[in-house]
Amino acid sequence: MTRKELISYVFLAAIAVLMLVLLYELLWPLVAGGNSGRWQCSPHPPPPQLGPSIGYITAAIVFFAAGNLLGLLRYHPAADTPVSVGKALLYQAVITVFFFTVALLLLYEAIGTWLTDVNQSSLWWPITWYVRCAIEQAAWPAVAAISGVSALVGHWLHRRPA
Repeated sequence: MTRKELISYVFLAAIAVLMLVLLYELLWPLVAGGNSGRWQCSPHPPPPQLGPSIGYITAAIVFFAAGNLLGLLRYHPAADTPVSVGKALLYQAVITVFFFTVALLLLYEAIGTWLTDVNQSSLWWPITWYVRCAIEQAAWPAVAAISGVSALVGHWLHRRPA
């Protein structure tokens, strides 16, 4: 492993660990149905105002684009170099797990939305409610998490081994 590769892996691992800590800080208060010692969320959190919502979406798009641009700059010189079979298989496995996880999250969102429509006191909250509660209780950490995850996904998805 070259020094450049080592620095690259350490940098991405540090960002990933930082994002996991930040997500843990945002999600832990919500584990018990949104009611913990630190956060008190209503069972049906109201949506944020239109202005801040546009701001959150814009931050996600800008950071996704910035992550994608950084990925382009980072991987551009290596575009002509051949990728080993092992690295290609690892990339395919990781991207498959990523999309499978996204599918499971969408399934959870669908079940949570359906169950709260059927029974308002359901403990299955849609993910949307968790995000609304996090934004209501801790807006800046929530925006940092949204931005960081968007940048990591944009950076990571740009790497497409040949």
